[in-house]
Amino acid sequence: HLSRWTALPRARADGWGSPETWAQDAVRWFSEHHHDPLATDCRRMLKQLGAPVPRRGRGISQVPQRLLELGVTSREVDVLLLIAMRLPNADIADRLVLSPRTVERHVSSLLTKTGLADRRELALFAERLGLA
Repeated sequence: HLSRWTALPRARADGWGSPETWAQDAVRWFSEHHHDPLATDCRRMLKQLGAPVPRRGRGISQVPQRLLELGVTSREVDVLLLIAMRLPNADIADRLVLSPRTVERHVSSLLTKTGLADRRELALFAERLGLA
């Protein structure tokens, strides 16, 4: 999968091979083997190809019991971890291969579920939970 991943940009540019199929296979393999940066890069390539981008279905983060009780999803935990790093929505969207609007929805949902007022409080909350 790694060799095809490295060949994807050239195959795409020169019109040879099956870059869409290779990228879809690579996303699955890299995700299953916890190589998240490579899986993210393959999702980005699929998006550039105009191909369907496989959804993770759920985030990659484990949800602590306290957050499970609040109804927080693993994708929202993915967002919360990046909020704790003080990243803006555009950077979070880029890292998770989401639209900025989707990130806004996740942030809004986190604020509602936790009863917190703003991103700063979310970041502090994540730190208190030992997520940051």
